[in-house]
Amino acid sequence: MSDHQFFSDCVGWPKPLVSCPGGLCDCVDAEDEITIERFMEEVDLEHFIEMTHMLGYTGPTPAFNDPDHPQHNPDGLPSSMTEDWHVEFCKSELFGRQVFYFKHSGIEHVYVPSGWTPSVGDIDWTIDDDCDADAELPGLAI
Repeated sequence: MSDHQFFSDCVGWPKPLVSCPGGLCDCVDAEDEITIERFMEEVDLEHFIEMTHMLGYTGPTPAFNDPDHPQHNPDGLPSSMTEDWHVEFCKSELFGRQVFYFKHSGIEHVYVPSGWTPSVGDIDWTIDDDCDADAELPGLAI
């Protein structure tokens, strides 16, 4: 089991956790780009592989980058995220905790430490009080 489990993509991100101190906007602003190999060491690999297949890639491993490989995509489209220069892999901090995510088509897919669910309780309200502390987070522990 990996250290980081999938939490959400930016499209489905809980609104109160987007622009508040330490939230998603701050996380993306402070990102550091990493290799796909580092990303795969840190996240739930089974989920990541499922997601790559849902996004139309045949596999996340370097074997799929070989044009002579039997499963290489013959129409020239990337068969692996490692071939797709539009995809970025990043690490950053969300509410002071290290997170990993990849950006595909401008959408961040975020993996957080296992056992943690980001909530409004993670916001350091002493930094900035522009967030709505009374906002509801459907399905999330507050």
